Parts: sequence; C-alpha cells; structure tokens
Amino acid sequence: MINIFLLLVITSYPYNSYGYERNFSLSSVASFPSLIDELKNRWFFCEKSLNSTQCDYNDVKQCETVTLPDRNEALNLAVGRANTEAVYFLVNTTKADINSTMGEYNETPLIVCAYYGTEEHRKIADFLISHGANINAIASPPTDTALITAIWKYNIEFAKLLLKKRADPSITASGKKMAMYVNTQFKKNRPKLFHIYLTAAPLLNKIPSGCMMLGIYVHKNHLI
Repeated sequence: MINIFLLLVITSYPYNSYGYERNFSLSSVASFPSLIDELKNRWFFCEKSLNSTQCDYNDVKQCETVTLPDRNEALNLAVGRANTEAVYFLVNTTKADINSTMGEYNETPLIVCAYYGTEEHRKIADFLISHGANINAIASPPTDTALITAIWKYNIEFAKLLLKKRADPSITASGKKMAMYVNTQFKKNRPKLFHIYLTAAPLLNKIPSGCMMLGIYVHKNHLI
C-alpha cells in the first residue's frame, strides 16, 4: 500500500524527472533509429517543461542549456547515420538549423550527406534542400562544398542530384580545388564524372579552370 501511494505521488507531479538523473542530450540518441522514441520523448519532455510553471527548476535549466543547444549536433549525427526519421523530426519539430556547421571542417548537414552519398542520404539531401539548406555552402578544406565533396568521394548520383538542384560547380574554397579533383578522377579512369560536368557546362559556360585532363577528354571526343 505504501509503495502504491508513493507511485501515485510521483506520477501525479507534472513534468517531474522522477527522482533520477535525466539525460537531456539529443545528440546521444540521434544516430540510432532504434532510439527514435527516446529522442522524441526527451524533446517533448523539455517542450512541456519550458511551457509549464510547475516543473522542477533544474529540469528547466537543463532543457535550456543542454537540449536546445544540442539540436544542431543531433541533426548532424542523424544525417551521418542516415537516420531519416530523426532528421525529419529534428528539422520539422525541434527546428534544428539545417545550415549549422559542425566538426573540424565546419560541415553542414548537406555536406555530410554528400560525403556518404548513399540512396538514403540522397533522400535526406532532397529533404534538406527543399527546407532551405544552402546547396552552395562552403566548409573548411579539404571538404569544401557539397558538390566538391560528392566528386571527391565519387558519389556520382549524389553529384547529379546537386546539379539538378542547381548547385554551382564554379564555387570552391580554393581556385585549384575543382581541377585537382576532376583531374584525379580522370587518372582513376572514371569517365562518368566528366559527363556530370558536361551537364554542368551550361552553368559554367566553360571547362572549370585548371581542368586540363577534362578539357583534353572533352575536345578529343568532340563532346562540346
């Protein structure tokens, strides 16, 4: 009977952390699809706590100092692991910044997508772009733009998607970066890359500066 009474007292107090140390971090669970419910529960707990006058002060403080600032890191991690449902939730519900930069190279979520380049990452990228992601955002070298990253990793379909969405192939952090990646891929006998750049040609009106190998390939084969 005493145990039942204590349980009623605890559960009747709104938005209480129930006497244990609650984890307020979103990034610690954002990578794992199996923990999507935990991610949502942590957010909704804080959402209720921040809008109630009956919540524990420490809970409110943790929500303000841990949960809210952690949204962007959580998004970055969810993108990296292609946790699509978490990405949708973090963007649509928590309002994480889709153009936030994270990590050593200041990568945006879209650039992280370009690095992995899987079909699921293309799906996420399409979602991010449709919600305002800056398709031409520049990270710190050697990552550069999402398009440069896709080329560097030879993620052909991802590069096609970015060009279809009007990514600017002339934007790089270094004037020589585009030439370096294109020439390197040519030496690896990866001609698919050049056909992608032919698609980009109307945007550039020329072969990217310094892309000697691409220029030779194009003119030799009378492609433009």
